Amino acid sequence: MREHFESLAVEITATLRGDELYTCTYNAEETDFVRLTRSAVRQAGSVSQKRLTLELINGRRHSSASIGLSGNLGLDRPQVRALVEDLRERLEIVPEDPHLLYAQEVNSSQHEALGELPSADQALDEVLATSRGRDLVGL
Repeated sequence: MREHFESLAVEITATLRGDELYTCTYNAEETDFVRLTRSAVRQAGSVSQKRLTLELINGRRHSSASIGLSGNLGLDRPQVRALVEDLRERLEIVPEDPHLLYAQEVNSSQHEALGELPSADQALDEVLATSRGRDLVGL
């Protein structure tokens, strides 16, 4: 996911004109899940989602929007370029913001939760074994 984000950041930077700046946030999740009813698996599935929020700034004008991403750079790059163009057009009509403040130096942050987790099968076996005889419902 990090490589995907960094590739999109390079794409955004390459599309900037003149004094334009941007800030962006990338949120992504890949999760496997099971639904339990009466201590039995009723549904299993996976969630994979990625979202980019981009704010384009030029002088005292700024505009932002979010888009969902596929995770495929070939599909996402054109979407990101189109988003930058859309925000650029909006900047022409939004009023200047006298209260606009943003960091002047490049900063980035990330949060990764690292740890040792059991495999999905091991976790499910433990939950089901512990819940035997009980009406466990959950996700």
